[in-house]
Amino acid sequence: MHPRDYAVGDTIAGLYRVLRIFGGAGASGMGVVYLVDERDAPEPFVLKACQGDDPKLTSRFKREAEVWVSIGSHPNVTKALWVRHLDEQLFVAAEYVSGIEAGFGSLANVVGTDVAPRQILRWAIQFCSGLGHALARGLIAHRDVKPANLLLTHQGDLKIADFGLGKSNPIGAIATDRLAVAATGITGTPPYMAPEQIVGAATDCRCDIYAFGIVLYELCSRGTYPYGVIRATNASSFVAAHLHGTVRPLASPFWPVIDKCLRRSAQDRWQSPEDLAAAVRQVAVEVSLPCPPFVSPQPVGLEELYAKAQSLTALGRPEDALVAVEQYLGEAPDAFWAWTEKGRILMTLNRTAEAEEATRRSLALDSTNSHAWNNLGTILERLSQFEESYSAYDRALKCDPLNSGAMMNAAQPLCALGRHDRAATLLCAALKLTPQKQTLLFNAGNLVSLMLQGHALGPAEKIARALISVDTENSQAWHNLGVVLTATGKRKEGLHCVRTALQHEPDNADSRLFLARACGETGLIDEAIAHLDHLIVDRQHLAKAVCFKAQLLAHKGLGSEAIALLETFLKETPADDSAWFILCSVAETEGDIAKALRAARACETILQRRGAQAGSDNVRWARSKVQELRALLGT
Repeated sequence: MHPRDYAVGDTIAGLYRVLRIFGGAGASGMGVVYLVDERDAPEPFVLKACQGDDPKLTSRFKREAEVWVSIGSHPNVTKALWVRHLDEQLFVAAEYVSGIEAGFGSLANVVGTDVAPRQILRWAIQFCSGLGHALARGLIAHRDVKPANLLLTHQGDLKIADFGLGKSNPIGAIATDRLAVAATGITGTPPYMAPEQIVGAATDCRCDIYAFGIVLYELCSRGTYPYGVIRATNASSFVAAHLHGTVRPLASPFWPVIDKCLRRSAQDRWQSPEDLAAAVRQVAVEVSLPCPPFVSPQPVGLEELYAKAQSLTALGRPEDALVAVEQYLGEAPDAFWAWTEKGRILMTLNRTAEAEEATRRSLALDSTNSHAWNNLGTILERLSQFEESYSAYDRALKCDPLNSGAMMNAAQPLCALGRHDRAATLLCAALKLTPQKQTLLFNAGNLVSLMLQGHALGPAEKIARALISVDTENSQAWHNLGVVLTATGKRKEGLHCVRTALQHEPDNADSRLFLARACGETGLIDEAIAHLDHLIVDRQHLAKAVCFKAQLLAHKGLGSEAIALLETFLKETPADDSAWFILCSVAETEGDIAKALRAARACETILQRRGAQAGSDNVRWARSKVQELRALLGT
């Protein structure tokens, strides 16, 4: 039976709802890759289909998938969950690695960019840790190490994926991205294949070290290939380069490590992931940068305990998750990632002091953990330790310059410290990296409002404009920009911005009230009244709208209409002192002194009932006005 293709919304085997589709037949070694969810699963995972229905291919897919499943859990390995037939098609299920928020799902998205040495150090150690764990679980060699198979978590950590899958494409069916040597069945991806793979000799982890050496070279050179082969060339050009080419030296502190990775003879390379990790750590010493620890292979059985803790957290059961992670730490006290998880769980439970202790324990074990530094910043911010909080967020960004969450979070303590310019710079950088992140859009909008209250108009304008560049229909950003421009004397441009806000959100009462006031102040009385009528009909900001409309009507010489409007409102809301105040003023102007006196007395009585101080400005005005109007009436 030919394998079935599924669309988004379809259900595989009546159990797994397709949320998203990656790759496709011929686009990935596994065939189609589906992101799915299941009713009883705490979070989505991926199903990777066997490509084709040839019995030999299916048998090999199953055998290699079972090897992947046997590798188990490790912080730097993408975990395979199970392999089974669904709808008469073979699938392997694996955890979903969502990628960095900036859109980098794997090192394939990073190669070609300017990567900081501390980030390369971190990824190199994590690769060695993951490969070391897989070897300890019985893997002989991955055989397809390449940037696309080195995934990045949302925290920016590296996970090795696709152990042994999808290596059966015939040589004539591919160009340069995949290669299978027809006579031997040895497979791989041409730009990253070790010489022994190409000639069909026995392979072990040293072919993976060779492949990672090429990845390191590309990371250190903004994507340059070590042999000078043009990417668009055919597979035979890469074969010739690996077998006979000369690696071009690289001006990088990593060059000695890379050079030994790329030795043509496996005997001349680093002999194990541990050897490679030791060499990378030496580079860290030489360039005076922190280096994360090598994570040893995880004991059998512990992996399920840690997975249980994560699942319980995702299911909203933090107390149970805490029990599981503490059991895990009892067996693996140096597992820095588990201390980070414990700190996060304790934050959820509002056990702030304990969360800080656990997070600092994690950082003592791995000072390069951007996620833990970000968590520490949040904890210290809760404790109102704003300077220390910002320092922690800053450390998170030094460890991972793409951590938009740390950029967003750092803005809050910076505002508390009055450093609004720096807060705006970080928020704008975060918006550029992750323009679709809803929490970022929400928090940035809130901070603009706070900056307006603190009269930090320049930074507020900068963020508002950045928000509009991300979403031109963001009514709140248009409103805030209009407020800023109006406050800085650019009234015409400000009015245009607030009108734009209303176009995108006609029921935005704040924008309508602001626009009414701004129009009234610039002589656009009719437009102002039209906006106020809209608010009155919708009963939004009702008291303010009525009072302001009454003032505008009086300004137009329509005092009797203003009085009628106020009296109607006061029958429904007799305790509004502002409305009585305006009624007193308009009635006096219209010559109705008796009505003005009644309004002044009502205003004084309301203020006294509210407990206003006798010496307050409002009470003094009311008493003075009552006396003044009584004198006019001769009473």
